[in-house]
Amino acid sequence: MREWYTDTTLSVWRYFSSGLPNTVRVTDLAMHYNPTPECNCSILYGSTYNRGTWFSSIYNDGTSKPVAMLDPYDTIICRSSVLSFNSKSCNNPGRFKWEFSPNNTSYMNGTDSSSENPSVTFSSAGTYSFKFMAENCIGTDTMPGIVLVGDTVITACQPTTTGNVSGLGIFNVEMNGVSRASSGRNPEGAYIDQSCNTVFRVQKGKTYALKVTTGATYTEQVKAFIDYNNNGTLNDAGEVVYQPAAALTNHIDSITIPTTATAGTILRMRIKSDYTSTGTNPCSNLNYGQTEDYGLYIESNNVSPKFVNDNTPICAGNSVQFTDSTTGTGFNYAWDFGLGASPATANGTGPYNVTYSSPGYKTVQLTVDGKVYKVDSAVLVLSTPSLTISFSNGDSQNCVNQAFTLLANDASAGSPSFQWYKNSSLITDSTYSSYHISNANLNDSGTYSVIAKNGSCADTASQQVYVGVYPNSNFSINDNTQC
Repeated sequence: MREWYTDTTLSVWRYFSSGLPNTVRVTDLAMHYNPTPECNCSILYGSTYNRGTWFSSIYNDGTSKPVAMLDPYDTIICRSSVLSFNSKSCNNPGRFKWEFSPNNTSYMNGTDSSSENPSVTFSSAGTYSFKFMAENCIGTDTMPGIVLVGDTVITACQPTTTGNVSGLGIFNVEMNGVSRASSGRNPEGAYIDQSCNTVFRVQKGKTYALKVTTGATYTEQVKAFIDYNNNGTLNDAGEVVYQPAAALTNHIDSITIPTTATAGTILRMRIKSDYTSTGTNPCSNLNYGQTEDYGLYIESNNVSPKFVNDNTPICAGNSVQFTDSTTGTGFNYAWDFGLGASPATANGTGPYNVTYSSPGYKTVQLTVDGKVYKVDSAVLVLSTPSLTISFSNGDSQNCVNQAFTLLANDASAGSPSFQWYKNSSLITDSTYSSYHISNANLNDSGTYSVIAKNGSCADTASQQVYVGVYPNSNFSINDNTQC
């Protein structure tokens, strides 16, 4: 398969190919045009005879910086799991970088922090933020993300199945936008544990539709159990959560998450199906059907992250306090206070007193149980003037009728306003970085000071100046007779 490119600016076709096989019989071609103007991510798809479907990005003239993008990934996993990312970045990036916070991660399968498609494990449970950076010769783009890592799901009994009949068992499970398709009892097996690989994310007090698809040949009964108190038994009161009438293929019912359920960790959710009754025991063996376990992550009660802060704008080096005002009860907190912050990050509800070493608007982000609240201009940090006074004309010792000029030098490289004073009294209309005396007299002697202000941030410098008269030389002769 070969691919060529041309447009209205070219007089000849250009050869271009990326990711396509050299020799293959093409059965169909289709072009997907991406409507995002800053991302030239249109894709050419080719279906082939007995070689699957291949795709390639279209020709890129190399004048645009990349746009960092990822395929959908698991946002909730167990600590024991490996999370693999797949980049869908466009505009031909050639370099990549990954940063995780906290940084207690390990790269697997020969990948590292500069891999395009890394595999990552996490050494402890918690909320991890990450930045995925893609770079080409034109520039760099960054994509942020969040991964919730739970402790390994508490173990439970593993039922088995006596019979081994094709066409029975579970073929698809779907709830709250997450689904998993499978192949049933035969050939997949009697018991499947997906508790760390397929996790449903729910909230306390809400109701969710659970859809289970079984075989198309036999009527089956389906039941679901959730270990709400996370003790590994699945048979406590209220933990049989789903038992629609026996049906062929499609089973639909709803589950309401109790407000007393354990939140902030991955719970075990078990689904059982069988041609005959599954019974009420989550551990009982089946005759012909299948048992599949999934993960269930319960968020806090309608958590809505938010924070407030005081003292803004502030001067560089001064502190601002951030106070959590999240609605609902959150469990996992992760703060990112922005560029130049100390501390830079925190975990917990706070409050936190934060100082900034650099001026500018600061972006602050609070993540609670995977939900993000981000304020792009949460704090304005002003540069504090740093003043000295020098002379551009004359000096601290001057004579009457001479000129001298005082200069206010601001080392902060900011743009402050100025006000000059003499002997602590304001000098009217002296609001520039320099103060000039063109014809000094004796009354111009004194202490000159200047105040530079950038908002509420200020600094003062002073300089003593003396003005004296020229010496008047004279002598007389006593012409009386001398001895």
